[in-house]
Amino acid sequence: MPFATRWAGRGGVHRDASRNAEPLADIAKAQSVRPTPPLGGSDKGERNERFGRALWASALAMLLTATLGAQESPAERVFEDAKVIARVIEVGGKDTPRDLLEKILAEDIELLRGRRDDGTYQHAHHAQQEGGRRKEGLGVAGEGRISRQQITGAFVYRLMIESPSRRYLVRRNRRTFIERVELELTPIEGPIRNETIEVASWIEPGSRRTFDFDEVVRKARATVYARTDERGGSASLEIILLEARVVDNTDSPWYLAVQNAKLLEQSLKKGDLANARTTANMVMSSLRDHLPHQAPAASAVEPPGIAETPEPMSGGRLEPTPQIEIYFELQQIQDLLTGTESERREGMDKLHQLVRRLRPLR
Repeated sequence: MPFATRWAGRGGVHRDASRNAEPLADIAKAQSVRPTPPLGGSDKGERNERFGRALWASALAMLLTATLGAQESPAERVFEDAKVIARVIEVGGKDTPRDLLEKILAEDIELLRGRRDDGTYQHAHHAQQEGGRRKEGLGVAGEGRISRQQITGAFVYRLMIESPSRRYLVRRNRRTFIERVELELTPIEGPIRNETIEVASWIEPGSRRTFDFDEVVRKARATVYARTDERGGSASLEIILLEARVVDNTDSPWYLAVQNAKLLEQSLKKGDLANARTTANMVMSSLRDHLPHQAPAASAVEPPGIAETPEPMSGGRLEPTPQIEIYFELQQIQDLLTGTESERREGMDKLHQLVRRLRPLR
């Protein structure tokens, strides 16, 4: 029996925001006509009690109907969250709860991207760029005995097997013979594939073997079989799955809002609260046109220094872009280009996207 039916039979009400609230009227009606056991009082008291139960059920039905009908759109929710973040930063100063605000932003970004239950997105996609790592260690037994280790990951695109130069930070590692790699790949669309890669080669300490998948897969399970020399002792390997990075679609209606939210997230992580407050206002500005009703002008302070980029003299047209936003994007790109190899790749990708956005339309 469905959950809602069980609770309706007990006189309760099941709230499910994904369903219509029309059955609540039937519940209220059932409450008004349900027989009441004798309480030893007068008929008038029984009628009053029955009337009170019906009134309670009707009021609750009206309240839930109003609540379910007042669901916020993504733009409204993120707009209000950005307003709260700006106010918290203004009042909190150095005591601002940055961890909490970062969690709110992470949820807002997922909301604007349109995350589905299966992990895919309506307005974004998983690209073959490093967004994270899953790592498992494999201790390889000595004397030629085969050892194995399994690793699983979601939305991954590459398997790497690394042999560290040292074990336990002090002992020198030994070379390892990789027998084979067994893969179970679940594509984003399509049936599960099982593959066996016969590696049959040695991997020296300080080196790496890489196995690229044809595409980003929804789920991957890899099992590595390895051994050392028959005369050698134990060794260690690291098995790594590279997770795909979520890239926003440029045709998304929330593209600019998501980029501003990511800039706000970066400012909070760095503790740059002045920029964070300004960027929170930029998030609100990028969502204002998507609100079902025009927000009052006094609801948010417009970030200083915003101006539209002038049209080029050649006759082409540039999309109006706040110059302060371009400044923050370039500042973020500069930080990425001075970081690790994966951060430099991300910085170059952001630079290419910025150039495409600023390109004149012919």
